[in-house]
Amino acid sequence: MVEHDLEANEADCELPPIGLCETCRSINIQALASSRGFKHLAAGSALQQSAERCSLCQHLAHYTKQAAGLHNGKHFAEGCTVRLKLKRYCAEVAGSSFGAVAEILFDDYKPVHFQHDFFAVNTTTKVDPAIAFGVLPIIHVTKTSSKKSFGTARSWINNCLKYHPQCSQSFLKSNSSDQPRRLVELHPASCPSPNNSIRLIELSDTSRCPKYIALSYCWGYRKSYTTTKDNVGLHMHQIPYAKLPATLKDAVLICKKLGMKYLWIDALCIIQDCSIDIGNEVAKMAMIYHKAWLTVSVDISKASTEGCFNDVRKRNLLTLEDGVGFKAEISTVLDNGSKSRLCLFAPVATFSNPDTIQATALTARAWTFQEQVLSRRVLHYTAYGLVWECRAGFISQDNILHWDRSADTLPRLPMKLSALSNIEILHVWYNEILTMSYSLRKLTFASDKLPAISAVATLFQQHLQSPYLAGIWLKNIEIGLSWQIFGRPKSKDLENSHPSWSWISRTGIVTWPISKYHLDDEFITLIEIESFNISLKNRDVPLGSVTSGTLVILGSLKLLRVRKIPAEDERYIRYELFDERARRKLGEAVLDFDIEDEMEFHCLALFSRVSNLSLGFLVSFLLLSPISGKPGVYTRSGVAQIDEVGSWKSLGSHKTSRITLS
Repeated sequence: MVEHDLEANEADCELPPIGLCETCRSINIQALASSRGFKHLAAGSALQQSAERCSLCQHLAHYTKQAAGLHNGKHFAEGCTVRLKLKRYCAEVAGSSFGAVAEILFDDYKPVHFQHDFFAVNTTTKVDPAIAFGVLPIIHVTKTSSKKSFGTARSWINNCLKYHPQCSQSFLKSNSSDQPRRLVELHPASCPSPNNSIRLIELSDTSRCPKYIALSYCWGYRKSYTTTKDNVGLHMHQIPYAKLPATLKDAVLICKKLGMKYLWIDALCIIQDCSIDIGNEVAKMAMIYHKAWLTVSVDISKASTEGCFNDVRKRNLLTLEDGVGFKAEISTVLDNGSKSRLCLFAPVATFSNPDTIQATALTARAWTFQEQVLSRRVLHYTAYGLVWECRAGFISQDNILHWDRSADTLPRLPMKLSALSNIEILHVWYNEILTMSYSLRKLTFASDKLPAISAVATLFQQHLQSPYLAGIWLKNIEIGLSWQIFGRPKSKDLENSHPSWSWISRTGIVTWPISKYHLDDEFITLIEIESFNISLKNRDVPLGSVTSGTLVILGSLKLLRVRKIPAEDERYIRYELFDERARRKLGEAVLDFDIEDEMEFHCLALFSRVSNLSLGFLVSFLLLSPISGKPGVYTRSGVAQIDEVGSWKSLGSHKTSRITLS
């Protein structure tokens, strides 16, 4: 509810340009860049009074109110010091070529941890001293195929190789057999002189794998030119460059311009009509991208026939006139007397132009998610210029950060997990990965749901040390089983319904009722897994596709009813869990399929949660339906929750039952 309120108030951020107060005009870039930042006015009445005549104070006052709102109004920010400071995205590297943001820090106010990011650029055309503090100038970018663009890409790569040791570190356990079986070699000595000569080379398990670039791109609906059983021998001698689609040709050029000799492209390096070869290479996909020297991401194209480069000259995707919710221009004077012009701006959720990274055909594909999570470095080719992303940070060619990824990059995930507790890692898996990204993406074949994320699951398993059961971890499985379908439930889907207890059995977005605000709550597990059995489609891919799965569970089972609460708009139809004997509502339900009126379900209590902050209470249930002719065997039908202690106690004694969930 809090998140909804924040979104609803987003329009409030669009403030009229009413000038700056004396405090805001005195902001100094040296103070912003210091460890303590620039000390602004105190939150509350002082800031609110200044906000009547200052646009920046008005913006800050708006977000101090939201800080209290994040905690349901229980805390008050009156008198808390507001500080603004610059934060480099590569703070550990002096002279890094990455941008900066300004934070609002309530450092005198311990109960509330709140931060709001601005973006920062300087707008002068001359060399500005702000560059020394990590604030970069806006650059009008050229075509991504230009000499200047390749120079920019090489400078980013060299900066990363020189200053980011974490980007060269391996976070996945591997051996020599985890390397790609084949690579595309540019300008092989065995081929005659043409500049575009390329061929396949084959690596044995004991071969030393050379440095290579990996390609992440959309095939499109038309089948790309591929390596097959019939032409693999020919490709070992020479690949007919003229037959390649535009994206693959451009990838060869990029590889050449960046000074690399080897390239990995799935269409060419995997024999596409050989199921054994596909199975072997897909199983190694994690390491293929993880070991790549660089991943080239073709965000601009919907199909391999469209190429990597932009075909028109563009200015900035995000100008400082459009797509900005707030902007403040500040002239600062450094200690040595030199002047600098700084622009702080806060982008709104929807820019005037589509997002170059998060709203593309490439990010709509499920398979590309793990390609970019496991890559060390990613060079994005977008319609509006180049974008760099690595474990240390990200930057766009025009120096304006276009998308709302204000802290972490996808390649940073392997590093991030190392510092998290088990419950935090599970939150990242279920909420940040499956809900916020992976379940939003599309697959041609529903059976690829687990294979397309198996490489990321491998990474998580290294940290959790837990069995992986069809996309759900055995560790704290009571949380994993509590997923629910987002949106209006459809009619019962039997086509892909096994195992019914896993999120892979349903299409569309799935969510979990555990947000980051619940991580410090007290969880009490109400089930015990007595045994489990997972049938794999391919035993050599233990985190891949499954054909079936059963869980034998000990827990409390109650027979309750769910009734449909109609609404004029079908999007707002609700389902209630109620006690038929007392004819009273017990809680809310979310069904996996629609019902006409009322329906009886066996309800398995999964866990209870007590909030340490607000003393809130919740019990989460699975809704089960018995399988005819199989006593004690059930399939999943949805979830429900009770959020009142009295309703929970009204169910009476909780006798333990043994059930089989399939």
